Amino acid sequence: MRAILLLLITSICSLVQGQTIYVNHAATGANNGTSWTDAYVDLQVALNSIASSNRTVWIAGGTYRPANTGVNATFLIDDANTAVYGGFNGTETQLSERDWIANPTILSGDLLANDNATVAFSNTTRNDNSQHLMVINANNAIVDGLILSDGHANGVGVHSSGAALYRGDTFGSLTIRNCEFKNNVSLNAAAGVHARFDVSGFLLVENTKFINNLATYATSFYQYTNVANVSVNVDIRNSLFENNKAIDNGATKGYAGSAGWFRAYSAGSTVNANFVNNTYVNNVDSGTNSFVVNRGTIGLSKNGSAAVYLNSSIYNCIFWNNTGVGGATSMAVNNILDAFPTILSAYNSLDSDNFSAVPTKSNIVTANPLFVSTSDFQLTNASPAKDTGDNTYLSLTTDLNNNPRIVNTTIDMGAYENGDLCAFQVSSITDNSAIATWNPSITTDLLYVLSGQSISNGTVVNGILSNTFTFTNLTPNTSYDVYTSEACSGNSNSGWYLVSTFTTKGPIYVNYAATGLNDGSSWTNAYTSLEDALQNMTSNTIDIRVAQGIYKPSTSGLADSKKATFLIPTNAKIYGGFNGTETTLTQRDPKTNITILSGDLNDNDNSSIVYSNGLRGDNVFHVITLKGSLAGIVIDGFTISGGNANGSYSYTSGANSYDDTRGGAICAITDNATDYSIYAEFKNCILEKNTGSDVGVYSQFTLLSNSYISVNFESCIFRNNQSSGSFSNIFLQGRGSNTLNQRVSSYFTNCLFHNNVSNGSSNQGASCIVTYQNTTAGGSYTTAYSGMTNCTFTNNTGPSGHAVSVIYGSNTTIVNSILYNNGNTTPLYVFPSSGSIMPSGFNNIIQGGTLGGTNSDPLFVSSSDFQLTSSSPAINAGNNSYLGAVTTDLNGNARVVNGTVDLGAYEFDAALTSTTFTSFRDFEVYPNPTSSLLHINTDEEISAVAIYSLDGKLVIETKENKADVSNLQSGLYIIKVTTIQNEVGTKKFVKR
Repeated sequence: MRAILLLLITSICSLVQGQTIYVNHAATGANNGTSWTDAYVDLQVALNSIASSNRTVWIAGGTYRPANTGVNATFLIDDANTAVYGGFNGTETQLSERDWIANPTILSGDLLANDNATVAFSNTTRNDNSQHLMVINANNAIVDGLILSDGHANGVGVHSSGAALYRGDTFGSLTIRNCEFKNNVSLNAAAGVHARFDVSGFLLVENTKFINNLATYATSFYQYTNVANVSVNVDIRNSLFENNKAIDNGATKGYAGSAGWFRAYSAGSTVNANFVNNTYVNNVDSGTNSFVVNRGTIGLSKNGSAAVYLNSSIYNCIFWNNTGVGGATSMAVNNILDAFPTILSAYNSLDSDNFSAVPTKSNIVTANPLFVSTSDFQLTNASPAKDTGDNTYLSLTTDLNNNPRIVNTTIDMGAYENGDLCAFQVSSITDNSAIATWNPSITTDLLYVLSGQSISNGTVVNGILSNTFTFTNLTPNTSYDVYTSEACSGNSNSGWYLVSTFTTKGPIYVNYAATGLNDGSSWTNAYTSLEDALQNMTSNTIDIRVAQGIYKPSTSGLADSKKATFLIPTNAKIYGGFNGTETTLTQRDPKTNITILSGDLNDNDNSSIVYSNGLRGDNVFHVITLKGSLAGIVIDGFTISGGNANGSYSYTSGANSYDDTRGGAICAITDNATDYSIYAEFKNCILEKNTGSDVGVYSQFTLLSNSYISVNFESCIFRNNQSSGSFSNIFLQGRGSNTLNQRVSSYFTNCLFHNNVSNGSSNQGASCIVTYQNTTAGGSYTTAYSGMTNCTFTNNTGPSGHAVSVIYGSNTTIVNSILYNNGNTTPLYVFPSSGSIMPSGFNNIIQGGTLGGTNSDPLFVSSSDFQLTSSSPAINAGNNSYLGAVTTDLNGNARVVNGTVDLGAYEFDAALTSTTFTSFRDFEVYPNPTSSLLHINTDEEISAVAIYSLDGKLVIETKENKADVSNLQSGLYIIKVTTIQNEVGTKKFVKR
């Protein structure tokens, strides 16, 4: 029963913590879709998990097949507003980071993986394939970055059409982008996309390829209306239609439209179809159905009623070498059964038949488009389609190759823009590598060099036979020029041609004591202000690294200096704890290199930590502010102190709404924008000496909009903070109503809370955390989510001795934690005390026994050291299933020793802790990091040296003042030094 409850809690928490579902066939984690690590391995399972809060699905590259239950197997989307994106490598945090070309994501209908190369109506290797590879029974679906191949609709009725994608009849709009439909077969219509519209809507297709599909008619598309008064807008843009066939299937005679058929019939129905910058080449319409005449690449038809409208225009398109019937070899548009559509026109396009069936046309080219080759439909420099389009109809910024859509001021015809015949691109750029790709037909030598330097200083790579090369060992934050030996573009530079310039990604450095160029490019040239670094972040910024010292927000230009704050931009990853020499993140030591973000502007605070203290009157309201719609934020390795939220608040509906009474350390505010959200993580931080007239440390502020704020804390210490409001130092309030959903979540892992004070008089208040689901406006109890895992609460002072209060908190979980010695026997207050909205608690020590917690003294080392003594009942009393990906405790030591996790923030390890020893720290280890010898420098005589891995395993023992660690794997280790006086010291070091 407990396992079922835990699964339910985990599922709820995973859904509310993010709006994206992850899928990766190679994932090895929890298989719950909450991250790339824990991604679903089955796409349909992911689609089945869609809920109102997360209808976006990200799919890593690879091949996915529907469950092998026969030809009816399909990927089903039946939730409105679902967006499915492929093309990820499995590390991205933003949609813009994916590369669907480099990471092909294939949905395959070849269920048994046994297809041969023959694409035919009847093929024994394909007759077992999925009849509908994807079925969409939902409004406003988006399909983006997928390859849909080898569907085989060989059934009857609806199962003879829509082999790749079948969209249900009674649903509205559909968007397809960056996709490829290939090798699909339908006995009837639409080997590609079948979309009947019985309700008004739109069909949008962009940057998509339809290649080698087969049907008896409407091969790539069949879009039609069959209900009165339905209006449909069709836009097909920047797409390639190649080698699709609409032909006879034995006695079943083909109709028309190798690249698609668009129909309107029934009184009052309207289809507005626009075809913009598409390339139609080598498509075949050779059916012999005498019922249809003048057929070709695109079929357009309506019934004879004057009340039915089919309006169609072709802009900037190329039709070449397509085979039709009825006397036309490259019929671009045909009319079936009826008189010409209401409006039919073609502009600035190329067709060898001069669009003979089109009554209105202008600027038509009939000459050979001069493609690069018979299989590469990019344009050569001499192409008559080059620079002859009309920019009026431009709607996209890139072409089908993701290159700029306009070169030389005027758009080209067709799906590809002629820029550089070599088509060099540099992508997948990191801090030390990048990948170059170019036209497959070119074999070249490459040269790359620091931008601006002579090519004589460059590195040459000779005789590259493939069309790709990976640059390695590059320097972060550095621009490079790439040259080729082929005459691809530009002028010759000693026989080399510049084809690309790119800049590697890298960190931004901050050091208040730096004396260099102050541009953030290195420790020497570091910014001296953290705000300068935040304002100069770009897409090339990996993270911001801050050296030890005190940093304060700037008051420049502010009428009220207390409004100064560190305003964190989206995707900012900020790390403190550096001494200013490190080259990697693993080398930093936040405990030694104290990095402080301070709100004490005048450096005059005294020891009285009360919001009304006059010496704190000049302090900022919020040290850190998270405002707007933010994601991907990590703040790691800082002390955040001196915030004093003693101002006022405004709950207006305008953009300048604020709450300066809450969150002296951190304030999160969505600023009243509809559907805004904030996602942030704080790790390895100390939040201390923050105060507030209402909330001292952290508060969320959702105003009046639909919004979601998720701020989580891992391995953080909250100490010596003070609040004077009705609730707590951390206040998590979700507000629901009949029309709005303002949700908040915070999860605390490996965190220590001590010596925090709440002076509020409300019995529902607490010294540390209050989770409050406010439903006064008629909403449900699904607005506030919180969790405390392996946390310690002690020596805190709050109303009635409460350290944590949970008000209407069915979405709160407390596990593996200690709540003890907080001034009373009720450190955990729960309201109501029973019923269906109770929080969940497992494996805890809770003084007074609240929520089933064990009422036992945890036996800390002392009143100021909250590690466990060897006889503590908290040792090995936890449950490992709650740990997730956490591997270390608050001290950075192994989180699990002897097989079972301890309760609280610290893990007891007899190898690192012994009351029979006197500890000492008067020694140094160097070099740190090291690749071979680690030296120990101390005036004490050493009796033993032991080195442990983070999981507590002893890996080296010696009695010398040095140790050879060359055989250890790279990573973080602990060295334990024992003197002849039985003194013991421990330090961490990094093995390169």
